[in-house]
Amino acid sequence: MATLRVCQPMLVTRLLLGGSRRLCSQSTNEIRMVAKREMEHFWEKNRKLKRPWSPHLTIYGNSITMITSLIHRVSGIAMGLAWPVLGVAGFYAAGNWSRVVDWARGSQLGYPVVFGVKSVVCFLPVYHMINGIRHLCYDLGYGFDLAVTKQTGVVVIALAVACTLLLASVRLAPQPAASKKQR
Repeated sequence: MATLRVCQPMLVTRLLLGGSRRLCSQSTNEIRMVAKREMEHFWEKNRKLKRPWSPHLTIYGNSITMITSLIHRVSGIAMGLAWPVLGVAGFYAAGNWSRVVDWARGSQLGYPVVFGVKSVVCFLPVYHMINGIRHLCYDLGYGFDLAVTKQTGVVVIALAVACTLLLASVRLAPQPAASKKQR
């Protein structure tokens, strides 16, 4: 605001005088001094209020939008790291995959442990997909109102948890031994 007060009379004078070089450098110096004073005032006020130099996690409260954004990023990074590893593992276990599945079924881990592992594995892609649909709606221009953003954040988390629990609760029945075809 102070910059505008300094610049406005100089701009009128400059236009009337035809824009001399001396006037231009003089106005630039005055603007620079005003900006410097405003900046010093800003930092002095922040020092008195004991504000940090940059935003810190302790300043912000946990909002649903922050949580959904964080989970979306973490799930994307985790899948970006995990899927190639699983792909390579699947390639090397191509002939032995049935043995791996039989080992998992026969292990004494117990249903709660298996359910927990399946839940973690299912949650990442399910949440990322549902929140990705939410972001596609943002790309179309829908849902930018703060109240709508908070509501859709809750809906995304609830849908992801429900779909994850549904998928993790599926039990695969053991396959019967392959019978030899009679000729």
